[in-house]
Amino acid sequence: MTIIIQGLANLITEHEGEEPSTHILNLLKKIVLPKQITRSIVVKYIRKAICNRSWYKLKLEEKVLLKLTSQVIVKVKSPVLKKILEDIFIKIELASIKGQALYYGLLIALKNRLFEIKNLLSNVKKILFIGISYLNNPPWYRVYG
Repeated sequence: MTIIIQGLANLITEHEGEEPSTHILNLLKKIVLPKQITRSIVVKYIRKAICNRSWYKLKLEEKVLLKLTSQVIVKVKSPVLKKILEDIFIKIELASIKGQALYYGLLIALKNRLFEIKNLLSNVKKILFIGISYLNNPPWYRVYG
């Protein structure tokens, strides 16, 4: 991840004024995460975390928060809790191949300026294709630029 992020640092910070990884994670949140967080979505992410073994990489506080949210809250209304849960969900998504492929696809698409940001969010299949093709390359071919 760091090779591409270092190459993108100048490009994105000129336009957005923030670090490339936070910009990419914000775009990834818009693509992957649901608009409203309910109990069923939290349970789905708990199962996904256990299946892709990212559950064991989460902090104890994050695990407890997910379990309590799945048992107590029907629909998340608090913006603070929603932001915290979205950050945990992104950690779980980045542990899966699809999440990694979308992350790398967004990095490469923004670096090569293949899409404008408005069109970038509507072309999820293209971003996924770019990310999967990047992940399938051998490590010595993964340097773009």
